[in-house]
Amino acid sequence: MYLSIVTTSYNSASTITKFFSELKKVISELNISDYEVIVVDDGSKDETVEILKKIKENFNNLKIIILSKNYGHHKALITGLNESIGKLIFLLDSDLEENPSELKNLLKEIENYDFVYGIQKKRAAGLITNFFGNIFYKLFNFVSSAEIPRNLMTMTLMKYKVKEELDRFKEKEIFFHGILHTIGFKKKGIIIDKTFKGKTAYTLSKKLNLFFDAITSFSSLPLKIFFYLGLIISSISAVYAIYLIFRYLSFKISVAGFTTLAVLVLFFGGLIILGIGILGIYIQKIFLEVKNRPRVTVKDKD
Repeated sequence: MYLSIVTTSYNSASTITKFFSELKKVISELNISDYEVIVVDDGSKDETVEILKKIKENFNNLKIIILSKNYGHHKALITGLNESIGKLIFLLDSDLEENPSELKNLLKEIENYDFVYGIQKKRAAGLITNFFGNIFYKLFNFVSSAEIPRNLMTMTLMKYKVKEELDRFKEKEIFFHGILHTIGFKKKGIIIDKTFKGKTAYTLSKKLNLFFDAITSFSSLPLKIFFYLGLIISSISAVYAIYLIFRYLSFKISVAGFTTLAVLVLFFGGLIILGIGILGIYIQKIFLEVKNRPRVTVKDKD
């Protein structure tokens, strides 16, 4: 098979029909006949699945994978990718924020690269979302050995050998972009205009979960920071304790200042709890991985 097109859906009843209309138009213009379309529905609560099944009645190239609940975009995406068999695999979102016609531009570049990916020309979301998005990329690239480009899009065209390498990653809490840009290969980013259609399905809690998954999956630096911070504080405390003992033995000067002591106890107590919390996040990830449960549960395939 020449081309696999992989996308996800979540409460996409208002856009999925138009998405397929645009997709069919692009495939026809490119004169591609040997292809498949894989849609992974990530636990939609609206009529998305029913619409997909109606589309499939007149679209034999369509394969629908229905997950039993909402597992998150990255898990749904990697599930569809694992099922793909094309020599080229095209990943994109189905919300029409990414125009399927960009496939033409990606195909022009893929001959000289192992995968090409989209980068937003300009983030179209609100100021707060853009602000925290920029912080995420800066922080991730600071703490991680895997540097990812800023303003990445789902839209990616890859060769099958890249997909084979991605299939080897079995972790349950997965950050797709981090893995993709960790495995090497010759790659190129292409600037693409992305529109913002309205309210995103990524709530604040989902964004925070993705942030913690991304950081803890690709870096142990937070643990190292607290180790060295603890070492520095302990060393300073030991030196200061020796100084106070020397003052008391030499000049009989006792130390006053209950308020200062209380503030220091509260500060270092909070620091210790924060460090334990970070350690707990890593232990939680270990706990999830060693149970070796499936990444997602598939309710139905059509």
